[in-house]
Amino acid sequence: KRVVEFCPVQSPFGPEGVLINHDRVRPDLLVDKHILLWYPTEQNSTTLFKASEDFAIVPKKIVNFAQALSLAEVPVICTGKNGTAEGDVKELEWWHTSAVSKSYYDGTLIISFRNLNTIASFNFSGAGLNWVLSSSLDSDYSFVSDSDKFYNPHAAYQIESGEILLMDDGSTRPGCYNYSSSSNNDSSCWSRMAMYKLEETEKVAHLVRDWKHQSAEGYTLFNSIGGDVYNHRVSGDKDRVDFFVAFMDSHGLKSVNFFLEQITWSGTNGSIELAARMEIQRIHQGSVVKNKVEVGLYRAIPLEKGIFYDKDAHL
Repeated sequence: KRVVEFCPVQSPFGPEGVLINHDRVRPDLLVDKHILLWYPTEQNSTTLFKASEDFAIVPKKIVNFAQALSLAEVPVICTGKNGTAEGDVKELEWWHTSAVSKSYYDGTLIISFRNLNTIASFNFSGAGLNWVLSSSLDSDYSFVSDSDKFYNPHAAYQIESGEILLMDDGSTRPGCYNYSSSSNNDSSCWSRMAMYKLEETEKVAHLVRDWKHQSAEGYTLFNSIGGDVYNHRVSGDKDRVDFFVAFMDSHGLKSVNFFLEQITWSGTNGSIELAARMEIQRIHQGSVVKNKVEVGLYRAIPLEKGIFYDKDAHL
């Protein structure tokens, strides 16, 4: 739990539409997000970005956004002005900044906001917002169709040729409101790697390619809280990208194992194919399966040859 002094009001909007299905939540208190540039040798850091200040588009949409379906809560302890505790409350995890990366296309910061179904580009110098791509908020780019939209994004990257690569977890995809419910429609809950091309003239985000893991039983793996895409880029060839996708099945724990897949995309002909796959055993004990607590893949980061050593092997 975080201790918040005085529980200060951090947002200028009212409580309308916030408390749906939320108990003991302060509607005027949001978990802020700071993006830091860390200098390990000097042991200090510089704040590049504050969500509450630099992403002002968000508070304007608080009433219209489906809070009950996607907002998480963070427990906090509020203290009064005399130092006494005011008790436990919960503050809204509004943004949920799931990943930050530096664009290989123009050097900007590409940030994914899981709870907002949004990714955005910010100037690396901290000079502000460049563009927003969102399935829920006001977006600078439209989608060709609703099926092209992404939900609960993780690990957004912009590769050398300008395409946006991200993991579309899909937890709040229309029809997938409660993945653990037996009445949920299986066909609505699925995850994918998605690649978008931002077309500037008409301001359209085109879904170039996507990649899903189809099980032997015929269903698509679903990552409710995880999954990752990582652009390997070892070759440095912007027309060929090797990247890794981590799949952890969260829908009813149907899949026995987890999967790490290496995918190759060709910018020359637009093809996408499976290059390699590693299957990792799922570990459960006792009632863990029943309670849907699991251990699995969340981030997949390849190492270049010669970087990692242990006493027995050189990778």
